[in-house]
Amino acid sequence: MKLAIIDLDGVVANVDARFAEAEEVKQAYIKQAGGYPYYDEREATNVYWRAVFDPAQVPKDTLIDGVVESLVAIRGHGYKLVYLTSRPEAMREATEVWLYEHDVLDGNVQVFMKAPAFQYVKTTVWKAGMVQTLAALYGATDLLIIDDEQANINEHLKYFSNVQTRELCRSLAEAVEKLNGTWVEPDPFLPEFPAE
Repeated sequence: MKLAIIDLDGVVANVDARFAEAEEVKQAYIKQAGGYPYYDEREATNVYWRAVFDPAQVPKDTLIDGVVESLVAIRGHGYKLVYLTSRPEAMREATEVWLYEHDVLDGNVQVFMKAPAFQYVKTTVWKAGMVQTLAALYGATDLLIIDDEQANINEHLKYFSNVQTRELCRSLAEAVEKLNGTWVEPDPFLPEFPAE
């Protein structure tokens, strides 16, 4: 079976507004506590992550351009789609509603989220384990992993000796280009230029 495992944040959903709001909440906490050095740094971090993972904030996410067309193209290459996100289970309902509203979730696509038992497991390790589990569960012979975090991709590269074909991509557009045979690897010796 061909299986595409797709990250949500940074691949399907632009989460910049939600993360910016969380930073504002954190700064408000710091200001209320009297600023540096009077605030509790650990609590400020907790305030930030509680705001990021607040299900009520999910509607602030926006769909990344070209996602719907890319998912159609990946399916057209015979891949079953699943989403794998480190969002906590507490965000499931809000996340699934958002995905349905943006036409990127239907009855043929499953969403796998980070269960509370794995809350303190490093995301790179958890995702690598989940990808291996999903590949085994679905009997994947061809595996397409799309994740915008290079650390996650690096962790995935350590595994999958039993998978015939695997592609690791940082975006849906890159995945489609690789599947279509039109992808050109960037020259590692040329400087990266920001997108216009």
